[in-house]
Amino acid sequence: MINRVEITDEILVLLDGKCDEKTQKEVDAAKLRLDTVRSMPEIDPKIAEFFAGMKRLALKSGRLVYQTKRSGYCPVCEKRGGYVKYKSGRKKGMSNFNRPITFTGVEFEHCFCSIKDRFNFGCCLDCFEKLKPLLPALADLRAEIPEAITGVAPKFKWHKEYKCKECGWIGGEYQMGRSKCLMGSGTYASTCPKCGAENKPLLDSKVELTYGYVLTEV
Repeated sequence: MINRVEITDEILVLLDGKCDEKTQKEVDAAKLRLDTVRSMPEIDPKIAEFFAGMKRLALKSGRLVYQTKRSGYCPVCEKRGGYVKYKSGRKKGMSNFNRPITFTGVEFEHCFCSIKDRFNFGCCLDCFEKLKPLLPALADLRAEIPEAITGVAPKFKWHKEYKCKECGWIGGEYQMGRSKCLMGSGTYASTCPKCGAENKPLLDSKVELTYGYVLTEV
């Protein structure tokens, strides 16, 4: 049985250099949050912590996104939408948990899977307005960050990373040759630029998608 406890960033940083690699990543994140809060004494600590999280996410994943999304909870100000109340019947006045009340916010993390009515990493519009004075500083990070966040055009372009099983080449999707899709609509990255190994429909891939990414300067 695994017991989970919540500890503060101040306690977490005491493990610095004394823990496994996975825990050290959390320690580094805590150090970043604390340093950010200390360097911005005039800023709401919750806003400063979330800003530190944005920096960490950008450097870890190589990009941020800007997508409007509805949510029933904001992790920054802890605002909750609640649920619609029953207007009649024996449950009158009670919460209808099948009908959550949501509000509009901004999602910053690119994810293939998303929880309905919850941010993966985002905040409500009120918190986003409070973040705006800090966001231009993100433009200098080595990551693709939309102009909608920083106010300036991105300095880097994010690309999927591929690895060739035939020759070991590793590089960005933009470097690969492209082939027409099976149904003839559009193209896909298919060919290793080094040895010419090609991915063909319905056959084993010779150039595989990795979990990494490549950045190029715009």
